[in-house]
Amino acid sequence: MPAEDRRRLTWSRVESRLVLRHRPSQLFLSELIGTVVLVIIVDLGCGLATITQRGGIKNFVPAVGIGNGLGAMTGIMVSLRLSGGHINPAVSFAMFTLRKMSFKHLLLYQWAQYLGGFLGAMVVNLLYFQIFNNLNGGQLVAFGPNGTAGTFFTLPNPAINNGVAFADQVVGTSLLLLAVRAITDPNNLNTPPALQPLLIGLVIMGLIISEVIVSGTCLNPARDFAPRLATLALGYGPEVLSSRSFYFLVPLVGPYVGAVLGAWVYELAYAKPLQLLVEQEAAAALNEDHANDDEDFPTARVQQPHLQQRTPILASATKRRPCDDEDSVKAESLRHAATASLEEKAEC
Repeated sequence: MPAEDRRRLTWSRVESRLVLRHRPSQLFLSELIGTVVLVIIVDLGCGLATITQRGGIKNFVPAVGIGNGLGAMTGIMVSLRLSGGHINPAVSFAMFTLRKMSFKHLLLYQWAQYLGGFLGAMVVNLLYFQIFNNLNGGQLVAFGPNGTAGTFFTLPNPAINNGVAFADQVVGTSLLLLAVRAITDPNNLNTPPALQPLLIGLVIMGLIISEVIVSGTCLNPARDFAPRLATLALGYGPEVLSSRSFYFLVPLVGPYVGAVLGAWVYELAYAKPLQLLVEQEAAAALNEDHANDDEDFPTARVQQPHLQQRTPILASATKRRPCDDEDSVKAESLRHAATASLEEKAEC
């Protein structure tokens, strides 16, 4: 065998062994990579906002919004075909409550998404740590004017309490799920799969830009809680979890509540009525097709009543009555009498 053919055969064997054929492993890897992509792009955008604020540039909102929108769009593009492109534990949990995924798959998705968020934050730290060290003289500062932890997770407005921040998380994620379900519902917008990541990314960008000033607008626990654990492992200190009366629980729990609320509002207010509407339209179209068939072939409809009208007439014409039997007997008697008279005359 030539050397080139041997190399191709060897590479083909290696490639076949590297490809995952176990379906749960495929789903896990798809959600893992999609979430890694999401967090890298989002946190890079937030890091840009952190650095530019230190340089005196205060209008960081567009950078954060664009980073979140593009990160979500790219992550969904990567994982949509294989695993559905959830890349968000709150979205997966909402789909579970709608009975659109099993509990086993829910656990698989949650684990992949949180692990992806952790790994994505580690990658961003690898890219930014020299810049952050230069800003703070080699020290890791989480919060305050020199803090850099906001690169990795959301920070609320100091003027609001945790209750308002929780409400903001619930409202934002509810709106996200309403939009996501409308975009992906075949009975509603019926958006082609190739356009779904773009539209969802635009929705997320709009929500972030409009709400980031309140609570940071997490929308995705894997984008907030997992990077918090990464910063804790990197040495930022326990305050990343304990600050503001354990504020980390707000962007962790709020998106779950909001996702379930938004998913079920859409299910009851739109999905079910749209399904009924589609069924009614299908029935009406079927009746119209039957009507068109009758117009194209009118004989079947026209001749049937005509036959039904003629049938009694034909039956009455062939039915024998008692008077008919008496007349026939009389006629037969007269015929026999006439025949006998003719025979007598012939003998004479």
